Amino acid sequence: MVHIDSHDSPMYEPELSDVQRVQRLINISDSRIHYLSQKTANKNVSLFDLKPGFRAPLPVYKQNFQYFVKIGLGSFPTDDPKFLKFHHEYLALDNRGSIIWTQCEGCQNCFYQKSSLFPWRDSKTYHLIPCNECPECICENDIAIIGVPFRSTRAMMKGVMSRESFAFGTPETFLAVVRGIKFTCIISMPNVQPEDSADNKITGILGMNRGPNSLISQIGPLVNYKFSYCLQDYRNPATSTFLYFGDHIINRPNMFVTPLLTRPNLFHYYVTLNDIGVNGRKLNIPSHLFELNPDNSGGTLMDLIASFTFLVPDAFDILVEAITDYILNNNLYIRKRQGGDINEKACWEPLFDSPTFDLPTITYYLDNNAELLIQSTELFWVYPTEGVPQPGLYCLTIRRNKIYQTTNILGSFAQVNQRMIFDLAKSKLSFIAEDCTNAARA
Repeated sequence: MVHIDSHDSPMYEPELSDVQRVQRLINISDSRIHYLSQKTANKNVSLFDLKPGFRAPLPVYKQNFQYFVKIGLGSFPTDDPKFLKFHHEYLALDNRGSIIWTQCEGCQNCFYQKSSLFPWRDSKTYHLIPCNECPECICENDIAIIGVPFRSTRAMMKGVMSRESFAFGTPETFLAVVRGIKFTCIISMPNVQPEDSADNKITGILGMNRGPNSLISQIGPLVNYKFSYCLQDYRNPATSTFLYFGDHIINRPNMFVTPLLTRPNLFHYYVTLNDIGVNGRKLNIPSHLFELNPDNSGGTLMDLIASFTFLVPDAFDILVEAITDYILNNNLYIRKRQGGDINEKACWEPLFDSPTFDLPTITYYLDNNAELLIQSTELFWVYPTEGVPQPGLYCLTIRRNKIYQTTNILGSFAQVNQRMIFDLAKSKLSFIAEDCTNAARA
């Protein structure tokens, strides 16, 4: 995995300041046909053509605080008739999403991407999904059309439900091909106004939740419904890490294990959060602020698209008060910034130039005595501010959840330098602190 803002990322934008990068991150966290009739559906496409347990990871990169994978899509002829090539797609890794989608050739009003749009017309393995196999779709000219939300906005993209071959492996060698995977071929973004970037390489989304159309659900029988990742800090210039599946994943000793909550139609990865601690001191936050309600509202879920962590207002206020007390009791020349803050009144500023400050860690206490420790380097973002001696403002990478006021979201900052293993078959999440710069292995 390579982060968007890593120097090694194909989407790195060197001209952006740290403040611009963070503001763009906040925006991302807060907010992702006539030619097609020439293609006919093939009901004989085999969903899987490999034996379970294949060892074929996906390289993961990082850009603008988002993590994305490189995957091969389609089958295209080469000069040697014995071989086919793939079209490289760069899909944002979304463990909260249930849909795989990419922009396709002929797409209207789509966002800019450096690589060419997916040339579905030329792929030997591209097939439409019949209308009668997609009850949630609208049928237009015998083509199954589906609306796909763009990020967290209300804008809807228009796509065609399709099947295609997906190639897994390293950047140099694709090791496995899975045929007939469902994905959405985006053909129009009528109400979407994306922030185009001349260096944007992301072409779509790789949904990885428990919904029936996500990647892990479709290839689950091959990989025992198990996947793993280790996220690098975006500031780390290291090369990619990998998204691993199935038997390629090796459990580490002394891993924390916590249950993934299961209910009908609960596709997101919810965990039970019992309390939060500051430097090892539990805050005794009322447990009802973290509980998943009978109607599946509330609760605490894992998310990769959202970089910040979001807490319900009451829990956020208790945490900020405890962090403020710690900082003021352990540092002489720093104060809490009042009003107009970048991050919901959760910023602190030095009064004088000081090389270091004693900043706390926090711990999320999960079920089964699992403890997710967040180091201060991932807990605070340092903003260089005009007229303020460096290092400027220290702001939390945790925000008050103003949109879904009953839901807590543990974003990617809370998962940096942690080996995460999602085992859907056993409904459990295993994790342990790990230096993800060395994570080019299972």
